[in-house]
Amino acid sequence: MIHFLKWGLLGISWLIVGCQSKKPLTEVEQANKAGILLVGIGPDPEGFDPQWVTGVTEQNVLRSLFEGLVIPDPKTLEPKPGVAERWEIQGNRYVFHLRRNARWNNEEPLTAHDFVFTFQRLLTPQLAAPNASTFFAIKNAKAFYNNEIDFQEVGVKALDNDTLEIVLEQPVPFFLSLLMQPCCYPVHQKSLEQHACAWTRNSNGYPTHHLVSNGAFQLKKWSIGEKIEMVKNTYYWNNTNVRLNGIHFFPIADVATEERAFRRGQLHITENVPYQKLNAYHTQKNSPLQIHPYLNTFYYLLNINVYPLNDVRVRKALSLAIDRNQLAGSDHLKLKHRSAYQLVPEGCAGFPSTRPIQENAVMARELLKEAGFPNGQGFPKLTLLFNANEGQTYIASAVQEMWRKHLNITIELVNQEWKVYLQRRRDGQFEIARGGWVGDYNDPTTFLNLWLKDANNNFVRWHNEMFDSLLFRANNTRHHAERLQLLQEAEKILLEDVPLILIHSSTTSHLVHSTVHNWFGNLLDWHPYDCIFLQ
Repeated sequence: MIHFLKWGLLGISWLIVGCQSKKPLTEVEQANKAGILLVGIGPDPEGFDPQWVTGVTEQNVLRSLFEGLVIPDPKTLEPKPGVAERWEIQGNRYVFHLRRNARWNNEEPLTAHDFVFTFQRLLTPQLAAPNASTFFAIKNAKAFYNNEIDFQEVGVKALDNDTLEIVLEQPVPFFLSLLMQPCCYPVHQKSLEQHACAWTRNSNGYPTHHLVSNGAFQLKKWSIGEKIEMVKNTYYWNNTNVRLNGIHFFPIADVATEERAFRRGQLHITENVPYQKLNAYHTQKNSPLQIHPYLNTFYYLLNINVYPLNDVRVRKALSLAIDRNQLAGSDHLKLKHRSAYQLVPEGCAGFPSTRPIQENAVMARELLKEAGFPNGQGFPKLTLLFNANEGQTYIASAVQEMWRKHLNITIELVNQEWKVYLQRRRDGQFEIARGGWVGDYNDPTTFLNLWLKDANNNFVRWHNEMFDSLLFRANNTRHHAERLQLLQEAEKILLEDVPLILIHSSTTSHLVHSTVHNWFGNLLDWHPYDCIFLQ
């Protein structure tokens, strides 16, 4: 009887289990089977034009769509052969030999002439490409940008279909690293000539799935606010070694929403991690949290053409009144941020750490008094523009309170959606605005060149002849120690005039699923998708 009851119960239990439906697979589990990487990217991209966009969000997507002459090693970021299979360097002359099997995703050959067209477009003043001035080191590039000569006189030439020559004005030790920037990605001339500025969009203004590109992946569909779908590009020269079948990028501006999506099995990789969740993930066993050093500095831009920010004493007072250690040492930020006391991050290509700025609330009040605002009296209400983001909101609120407490002034916070914020900053429609720069290459000039007179990313239009002269001299010296000294002097001039208020440098923080392989942390947070695989 006992044996009968025992086996009878077992039979019923198996019957119950058999009738129950299986637990459905998560999106990540389904994607693993399909070889599709699911990636959070923050806000919706502004666009896919390599010569125009500069945001981290946009460039992360562009790295899947396009490939330049050289590509970064996924671990070290050292330049590796990309479209160019090899090159020779003779003084200021670079000769790149392109792969004969390099193709656009429409099967057309990719030639040296495509790169000549790309550099001409990048340096054309009518386009006003944000990074154009970075390439004024190319022979006669600046003169062409200033409409003084024809492009035929610029040092970029196709020697034949498979050979590209680039000649520089002066030595640039990191020039190969410059070529890894998305603004150097080749663009398809016929597409631009046919569609002009709308070459990445269809006739209705929506992103086109016919975008001609040359990277490991190609655009299949972009549903704004929802998903950007990439599929493997069968015409990519190294297609047989690309192990992903596709990538789905998800624009999720709210980091808390993104983190919940990761926990629910909807993402392989997040763009960020909520501040209040960092400690919990940090102490978790086998944590998906990855924190790595990052070559960046964040700051507030001051519109020096607006009263009373046209007074350097006011600008210095605003900077002196901020307690950066208090910001970086808070529970929210201590794993993420470190205080910034110089524009060029410590450790950037040997740049010395001098901490040229300071914090002093007493001195800040005295300077404001000298400027005609004793105890903040008569100081106009200014606005602080920043993008919609949990971390930026926290920092802006904390700085707003410091200015109220130490200077007795009121600053209104203006929180804008990413694209609106970018456009207002680009147009100079701000009084104080959140700014920052992530290095495009490991050298101090990636931060200092932003402040040259003719730099398109110089949003406050600050200018100092001595600053420009020092950078010019630094770029023309072959002695490393002397060059760093000149760059340090230039930074000192910039920070003493205070067109920006340094806030912090940060690490990168991502949640990465255990099935993702060959995703390596590095100083620029670049992750070549052609190397990544799921297992």
